[in-house]
Amino acid sequence: MSREISLPFNWSLRDYQKPLWKALLTKKRAIYVWHRRAGKDILALNKIVCSAIFGHVGTYWHVFPNYSQGKKAIWQESTIDGRPYLDFIPKVLIKSKNEQELKVTFYNNSVYQIVGSDNVDALRGAGVKGVVFSEYAEQRPTAWEVIQPMIMATNGWAMFNFTPKGQNHAYELFEMAKNDPSWYAEILTVENTMPQVFTKEQIEQVKQEYIARGKSLDLFNQEYYCSFHNAIEGSYYSQQLKQAETENRIGNIPYEPAMPVSTWWDLGVNDTTAIWFTQIVGKEIRIIDYHEDSGFGLNHYIKIVKEKPYIYESHNAPHDIRVREFTNGKSRLETAYELGISFDLVPNIPVEDGINATRMILGKCWFDKSKCQRGLLALRNYKKQFDELKNTFKNKPLHDWSSNGADAFRYLSIGIGNRMASSSQEPEVAIFKTQWR
Repeated sequence: MSREISLPFNWSLRDYQKPLWKALLTKKRAIYVWHRRAGKDILALNKIVCSAIFGHVGTYWHVFPNYSQGKKAIWQESTIDGRPYLDFIPKVLIKSKNEQELKVTFYNNSVYQIVGSDNVDALRGAGVKGVVFSEYAEQRPTAWEVIQPMIMATNGWAMFNFTPKGQNHAYELFEMAKNDPSWYAEILTVENTMPQVFTKEQIEQVKQEYIARGKSLDLFNQEYYCSFHNAIEGSYYSQQLKQAETENRIGNIPYEPAMPVSTWWDLGVNDTTAIWFTQIVGKEIRIIDYHEDSGFGLNHYIKIVKEKPYIYESHNAPHDIRVREFTNGKSRLETAYELGISFDLVPNIPVEDGINATRMILGKCWFDKSKCQRGLLALRNYKKQFDELKNTFKNKPLHDWSSNGADAFRYLSIGIGNRMASSSQEPEVAIFKTQWR
């Protein structure tokens, strides 16, 4: 005996969710900036289920900043009344469920899978019909660049949701989408969803709790009023970069052909490789270019560096470039030399001292806004680890997508600072010299 199944399954759209759901019937790109607890992921899950059953048979991804976050947010999460999120998928439609891969295969062979964007290279090559980026503001910016060609090849759709985390790559995508008629873009604050999510009294109570705990009201406005103007919590360099913007030191910084260029590397093994390009003009440190990629060998990056129209003075890398590979017994320092680049080694100092050096040297830096866009994103998003139990930040960096660009810039700060210290007697440089011994 058969029975009819209605989709979405045992879930009704709230009034404020209806415009987005309606737009998804005709548009293949959507970005929605909603406040906390507005139901971003439940809507996304139901969209995927409907597409997998009523739309094209294929693979549909729910992308989170990392695998464990996706597992917690969907696979193990329940609604406020105790209903597991996966119960929004009718059991009769499920052919199999893989707990290890966080994958559901439907009776028609469509697939719903939770993946993390922290290992972006693992996402290459798959044919995807639809993708949802959840908490996109916390994700590796290159993830969409990797997945976008697959979506274009399958004529699929893509959705992005997040609550703001400053003016980062998610903000830039939202600003672009607002002016592109092929996209649906919206912001919903608590004012737009009352009283279906929170009442005015509840929001006032939350606000007072923020004040009582010594939390910034900027953070409250970010989480509940979707403000993009709050600096990223725990960010190491937000103050220095804000000053650089105020002083117009982020803009069009052209390459000066009469001056040599130095490169500063953070070399990933199974990770991202980041390279900054600098020129010293008088007392100005000009950051003229930046390159970042992953999934390639050292020869790929050396080829890119050599193809740029720069005259090089030096190439600089951290001490671990001397570590020998198990495969051939050579260090990357030796391999680079054979490929035509001789690296100088940046002094090996504690990470905390390198961060302090970066804070000090940023006041002398001028950035090319266009060529260094991704590197600037990394610097803005480089932040401290947060201790959930103690409700405070640890005195150590969080390792995420921003780490490689920020680490490469830390080597830049140490290396250039050392050179400035050895050639100048200015008081602020003397501080560098004392600190780095």
